[in-house]
Amino acid sequence: MSAIDPDLIRRVARIELRTRKMVDSSLIGAYRAAFRGRGVTFDSVRPYEPGDDVRHMDWKVSARIGEPHVKQFAAERDLSVMLVIDDSGSMRAGAPRSKREVAAELAAAVAWIGGRAGDRVGALTVHSGGTTFVPARRGRNHVLRVIRAVLGQDASLLGTDLTTALRMTVRAQRQRGIIFVLSDFLASAGDYQSALALAAAKHDVVACVVSEPLERAWPDAGLVVLEDAEDSAADRGRFRGLGVACAVCPACAAVR
Repeated sequence: MSAIDPDLIRRVARIELRTRKMVDSSLIGAYRAAFRGRGVTFDSVRPYEPGDDVRHMDWKVSARIGEPHVKQFAAERDLSVMLVIDDSGSMRAGAPRSKREVAAELAAAVAWIGGRAGDRVGALTVHSGGTTFVPARRGRNHVLRVIRAVLGQDASLLGTDLTTALRMTVRAQRQRGIIFVLSDFLASAGDYQSALALAAAKHDVVACVVSEPLERAWPDAGLVVLEDAEDSAADRGRFRGLGVACAVCPACAAVR
């Protein structure tokens, strides 16, 4: 985009305000607990307090000072978060807002949370006009770049398959990290399961199923032939078998 759409600026500001409220609560702690770093590193030594883990006793310092001291550790996060947004045709469905719009705003919220947690954040969408790829980096300005990329995608570009986006992400994301996949997953499971399993073998993958209630409602059309609709439990079970965590995100529960 040669100029930033004023509406896009307003949407970014709304996402930042909403997510800042969530981050200021316990959500940032929950995020850090759910997505831990690669380990811990020694930080400092402090006097022992009742309830401290005795396995962390620093015996040398304790002997030198004459009082028990324990080691303190800091988490080594060094995490990269990649957002993969499905831009296929079915994501254009939904009213009054499309699933594609909902997925973009959810991705923007995740970007803010990850950025506030100190993680690197990036994004990838694949469409008929090419690839929109933002490498994972840190910093508020970079998070803004990611959000503009996912919210400002040209809606006139027809999407391509999710499998392509997943494979490109795995190739680009060499270091182990977290991949959030935002999609309705309405394509045939065989079209993306192998790509999801490949991604899960190298990264922590979270499938965010963006659902439209009408797609799972029974039509009032007389006698029709139906296949069993997959409910939330079935969704989670299917992804669990691939080593992928699952979160079902109804389009009506979008970030506002």
